[in-house]
Amino acid sequence: MTNSFPSLQFFQVHEFDSPDEPNSGERMDHDFVCKLDLLRQECGFPFRITSGFRTEKHNAAIKGAQRSAHLLGRAVDISCGGGEAYTILKLAPKYGFFGIGIKQHGAGKLVHLDDIGFGEIEGISRPTLWTYP
Repeated sequence: MTNSFPSLQFFQVHEFDSPDEPNSGERMDHDFVCKLDLLRQECGFPFRITSGFRTEKHNAAIKGAQRSAHLLGRAVDISCGGGEAYTILKLAPKYGFFGIGIKQHGAGKLVHLDDIGFGEIEGISRPTLWTYP
């Protein structure tokens, strides 16, 4: 398999695959992934992607939002430590990430990032910051 995002410094396309569809990371939005790569560079620590592109089937199985940005290849969830989460949250808006969610994830944090803009998808308000229960 070739990397459809050859300009990326820190990610391989397979890191964004939906668990039920090999090679689905190819469906990630190119501009989104490039912004994520720049954010990763400035943060200076690895990002462990726990969710990237999602198929409709996988999104339904995990009870994801009906209009999830993951379905468009414009969202990721990153598993990280608390200090890393703080750095991501601080820098994400600089790179055009308008949807930012955070939740406790084992001993660390999970940070959701998406770049859906204001009014872009009906029923999704942006910019916004939220926590998960």
